[in-house]
Amino acid sequence: MTMLTRPQPRYLTAAITALVLAAGAPAVRAQYAYLEGMTVPDLTVPRLRYLKNDFETEMNSYSLKGDGGADSTRYYAAPAAGIAWDYFIYHPDLFSFQTLAEPGYSWQQYSGSQQNYGADSFLLNGNFTGELLREKDYSTTLNYGRSHDDYHYDFFNSATVDTETYNVATGYRAGPVPFTVSFTRTDADTEGNRQATLTDQYNLQFHARNERHDRDVTDLAYQYNNLNYDTHYQTASYNTENTYHLVTVADTENYTSSTLGSSLRYYDISSATSSSSDLNTALAYNLDHTPHLRSFYNYDFSRYDGNGEESYQNYLTVGLTHQLYDSLSSSANFHGSTVNSDYGGSALNSQAAGVGQSEDYTKQLGQWGRLALGNSLNYELNFQQSDVSQFLVANESHNIPTSGPMIIRLNTPRAMAVVSIQKNNVTLTPGEYTVITSSDPWQIQLFSGGPNNLQPGDTVVVSYSAQSNPTGDYTVFSDDAHISVRFWHDRAEVYA
Repeated sequence: MTMLTRPQPRYLTAAITALVLAAGAPAVRAQYAYLEGMTVPDLTVPRLRYLKNDFETEMNSYSLKGDGGADSTRYYAAPAAGIAWDYFIYHPDLFSFQTLAEPGYSWQQYSGSQQNYGADSFLLNGNFTGELLREKDYSTTLNYGRSHDDYHYDFFNSATVDTETYNVATGYRAGPVPFTVSFTRTDADTEGNRQATLTDQYNLQFHARNERHDRDVTDLAYQYNNLNYDTHYQTASYNTENTYHLVTVADTENYTSSTLGSSLRYYDISSATSSSSDLNTALAYNLDHTPHLRSFYNYDFSRYDGNGEESYQNYLTVGLTHQLYDSLSSSANFHGSTVNSDYGGSALNSQAAGVGQSEDYTKQLGQWGRLALGNSLNYELNFQQSDVSQFLVANESHNIPTSGPMIIRLNTPRAMAVVSIQKNNVTLTPGEYTVITSSDPWQIQLFSGGPNNLQPGDTVVVSYSAQSNPTGDYTVFSDDAHISVRFWHDRAEVYA
């Protein structure tokens, strides 16, 4: 039998000492001056808010045909008390704080056919939030949190997770360019029956925004993240670390009868086994000729470099949109693109040019629903030189339409598989989208209400593989139609 002993939580001694000192503080009056007419609150001591006790017992038994069986028993107890203290230092506007400390004790015992182990520890969970100079434009917020959780994945697998989080956020929220800076550190200690994992994560964020007259705005965001996993098994240990930098810049300029929007996104990620960088830029110029007629000029550039591949893409669209009343929208465009990709010594060079036309109609069906239907035509000439059978389109950026169904169309035809779809560097779950393979290029239907809270106007990036045509010239014609009915305040939809 193997006996595993759980290590004591970090920083426990200092945390308990701080709680004892705070609990012993008498009620006195603070030494400071208030404005005339203001009352001086009493300096209170921490108060007991609640008592709790978690107790679990688990007994499992299973048998294998011709190979005996196994039994296991698990006991778990975790009594704790919640102690709250909300007050300030010297003056509420200098430094105010809210504290909820939860001292407790955790004990568990596991016995089974293959191993036995036990663990116990004294805990001090809870959270602390402090605000420095809260009435100033340069106020600073401090947060500290500690938790102990017990997870049961199934009858035979469980884990305890101790998490500790530090956060500080500050900035200057006035002037022509308000900005915020925040730093977060998260340490997690996870222990299961057969493995232990230490997770350390550092995250630094900077955000600045300049708002001008006529709703002109420039927005800058930077994020740095370092994530380290250290996993220990009974016979081996593994370490995984990755780091990424993300920079986004967006600018909107409004003129008398036109709008110019531009954006830049740079993402660089590296780990012990791979690294890649991705650059996306976009320009969008819209010109209103009449209240119902508008022309648009869009340009997108993307560059991907990593894991043995380097690719460049340019995409240009020029077109007209006509809005008849509020229900019928017509659009015609001319578009062109270039793709240059090099993967493992194999090259793909492609140029395309074509025209497109679409009609979209929407109709409100009383108070209960909305009908949307449309049709689009596309014709392209393609000129290609290739010595590869397929290639990867990495992090292609798309804006979700602000009206109608949340459907995006991939820029490259002959797609073979969608690798990933991300919003704000978080991969969408399968229930948040479906791939429409009946059209070429493929379309992707996105759904709101999922864990990433997709909404019209959001930006997503799609990575997918596409089949490469052999060297030569060819044409592509596509004709797509769609119809949908949305009801229940746009929470449900039936489409085809």
